[in-house]
Amino acid sequence: MPITRKILSTIILAMIAIVAASLIMGRSQERSAASALADIQAAIPPLTEKGVEPPALSATVVFMKRLATGEILLDRESRLELPVASLTKLMTALLLVELSPPEGVIAFSAQAKAAGEPDDKRSPIVVGERVSVDGMIQLLLITSANDAAYAVAEHLGVRSDGGSAGSFAERINTFVERMNERARALGLNSTRFANPAGNDDPDNYSTTRDIALLAEFIARHHPGLWAASRLPETVLRTQDGRSYPMVNTNPLLGEYPALSGSKTGFEDQARGVLVFLYSLAPDDML
Repeated sequence: MPITRKILSTIILAMIAIVAASLIMGRSQERSAASALADIQAAIPPLTEKGVEPPALSATVVFMKRLATGEILLDRESRLELPVASLTKLMTALLLVELSPPEGVIAFSAQAKAAGEPDDKRSPIVVGERVSVDGMIQLLLITSANDAAYAVAEHLGVRSDGGSAGSFAERINTFVERMNERARALGLNSTRFANPAGNDDPDNYSTTRDIALLAEFIARHHPGLWAASRLPETVLRTQDGRSYPMVNTNPLLGEYPALSGSKTGFEDQARGVLVFLYSLAPDDML
């Protein structure tokens, strides 16, 4: 039976409601399930022209696209520029795979461990410890560790003109410049990055439409990033022989195999943000 627009819309909107409910409940264990679900009710008008009565969400912006056909299933304020929190790490991870050889190794400096805000999510990796590129991708996309984002930026933020390596701050600025250059090259015209981790900053923003473009580019050209992001849990083994268990920030990955990848984020200004890919068939994703 072919997947009709009505079935397709119902599936994806139901999935968003489930994911949103889980993330909201995970954010505050004191809140009841009924209270969490109440937050999800109302906001997105029913897609009456498609004959669909979708679960309503309180999300400020929503954008859904079928990659195989380019069909936009839902567009709510997709051009509104807003903080994107840790969705920023998608660009950091993209530059990591584009600029670093697969066998590369990255060391965590004291500056990278301390960068960002005091309450930032950090990995248990200790100063001086070395992690492979694959391990760094896992830290970025599975546990969303901010110190990993700064370690990547410091490692790759060396000037391309052969000049001095520069200070930690200079390296971070150089990497952020490359993030913005890459965004422009990908046509993310309403996106700007101010840091590699997604810390709240007036100059760190994007739109759901741009994030969808970035997600689609990664799916088509670097699917390994999404594959890494969908591991519910794994063990990171460093080059120094230590092992660290990791648990994904998205609690639904083990329950819904059709989720092909996801990235969550949360900051005071951005609040909760989420991007995910849902597989309808091997070559057909939302």
